[in-house]
Amino acid sequence: IAKKSDIRKIRDIPSFAVGIARNLRFEDRKKRQRLTHFEESPEGEASVADPHDYHMEIVEQIDAEVRFHCLQECLTAMRTRDRDLALDYYSAEGLKDHEHRQAMAERMGVSMDALRVRMNRIREKLERCVEKCLETRRNQLRSNCQDAGAQR
Repeated sequence: IAKKSDIRKIRDIPSFAVGIARNLRFEDRKKRQRLTHFEESPEGEASVADPHDYHMEIVEQIDAEVRFHCLQECLTAMRTRDRDLALDYYSAEGLKDHEHRQAMAERMGVSMDALRVRMNRIREKLERCVEKCLETRRNQLRSNCQDAGAQR
């Protein structure tokens, strides 16, 4: 556990939190392995370790929720025409996507290459927006953690 003076030195709180979660996962895995190999159940069978990694699941779920929120925020901020085009372009699944995109290009009166170029530009804007949103959230988290540390 970090001391208060150490906490003030931490610059990247999200990375620090992920590191802690990894350490917890590692320690938990070591503990379960020891239990599996050395403890015997009342029936004489070795106990079975829980294969679930709850600590990383939590970190991954939080990360996915933040990314999803940023994606929604960026889609909302886009021009309606670009948003609708992106959602339509990526809505087809599997083998149907080529046929779907070909039909889109025909409806728009453009070639598949022109549609692809347009979608690449829209996707790049969307990716930049999501990255900017994620960086803003990281900075907010850092600021909140620093404020909380200063109040102690």
